[in-house]
Amino acid sequence: MAQCSKKKPKLEGVRQHFGSPKCCRTPSNWNTDLAVIVASIAYNTWFTKLHCKDMRIGSEVVDQVLHTVSKSNTLEELTLENAGLKSDFPQKMASALSENPASVIHSLNLAHNTLDNQGVSNLIQQVCRLNKGLRLLNLSKTSLSSKGVVTLSQALCSSDDYSNSLLHLDLSKNPGVLSGEDATNLYLFLAQPNCLVHLDLSGTDCTVDSDRIQAKKQKVGFVLNKNRSPHKNNANSQSSSELLCA
Repeated sequence: MAQCSKKKPKLEGVRQHFGSPKCCRTPSNWNTDLAVIVASIAYNTWFTKLHCKDMRIGSEVVDQVLHTVSKSNTLEELTLENAGLKSDFPQKMASALSENPASVIHSLNLAHNTLDNQGVSNLIQQVCRLNKGLRLLNLSKTSLSSKGVVTLSQALCSSDDYSNSLLHLDLSKNPGVLSGEDATNLYLFLAQPNCLVHLDLSGTDCTVDSDRIQAKKQKVGFVLNKNRSPHKNNANSQSSSELLCA
């Protein structure tokens, strides 16, 4: 009699096959196949991460990603970096998260996608309400606006939970987003005790040359380098801090 394997399924070979130039499937075919694979994650407790980088995904796959976000109570990390997402994806994901109070997502990477700012603001509000606390947020090169930064800053300052959970924040390659007074609340969050180990503000026109911001930067650097992370025993934690504001 066949027995069910208790080992976690391995999809590395599947990922390599779809990403290979020699893949026998046409883009439309592998999008359909991939949609079926993603759909299985919604109700499968084995899977805790969904990672897609440098591969454009079609509407079928996106729909299943959103379905998984709205249903899964085990999905912890979602990476859709340079995946060709449409601008309305953040709003749709915000709606999906609002339907799933049991969501345990703590890491979100939507870097290198052109996204609608109002949708990003709504998504940030939903993500920051998650019970597990936010550990990683990557919005690099997403056309993030100062309004999105204001929403993010207000959410981060609204509870001490984020100071005790957020390890990685990347807002880089969004020109002008930190050039005005709208960035004040973000600096206030960074100046208070926190457990950040990676902060990338490069390419945001961060005004580090002004006396006021320079003082904040020095304080942030001190906090980042001297603060002890409560996740120091976590395998994902780092022993040193990194502050990028070039």
